[in-house]
Amino acid sequence: MCYSTSFKSGVVVDTNVLLLYIVGLTDRSYIQSFKITRSAGFREKDWDTLDLWLGKFSTIWITGGILAEVSNHLGKMKDQRGVRCHMMLMRFVSNMEESHFDAIELIKDESSFLRLGYTDTSLVREASLGRLVLTDDAKLANRIYENDWNVVNFNQIRDLV
Repeated sequence: MCYSTSFKSGVVVDTNVLLLYIVGLTDRSYIQSFKITRSAGFREKDWDTLDLWLGKFSTIWITGGILAEVSNHLGKMKDQRGVRCHMMLMRFVSNMEESHFDAIELIKDESSFLRLGYTDTSLVREASLGRLVLTDDAKLANRIYENDWNVVNFNQIRDLV
C-alpha cells in the first residue's frame, strides 16, 4: 500500500466513519447519544483521531451511495439534532469530491455486489482506481486488501491519538 500517493489523490470515507465525523463535527456529545454511532462503539476520542487523520488529505471523496446512507441514518434523529447534523452534512459535502459510477455497471461486479451490496461495491471500485478507502467494515476492508489495493480499517487506527 502506498499511502503517500493516497495523500495526494485523497481518501474515500465509508458510511459509518463519515457519520461519526458529521455527528461529532455538529456536537461531540451526540456521538454517545446517537444510536448508530454508539452501537458502532465510537467515542469522542475516535472523532479526534478521525479529524487528525482526515486533515492529512487534500481531497475527501464520496459516492452517491455513501451520501444517501449517511443522510438516511441522520434522518433517524427525530429532533433538532437531526436537523443540525443534516445542515452540517450539507456544509461539509460542499468541500468534497463526488465519484460517479454507472449503477448497472457496478452491480455487474458479481463477486463484490453479492458479497457486499451496492455502496460497498462502489468503494471497491474507488480502491481499484487507486484511491485510499477508510472504513470500519472488516468485510469491505478484506475485499479491498485481497486485491492489494489501499484500504485502512478505522478500527485499527482508533487508538492512535
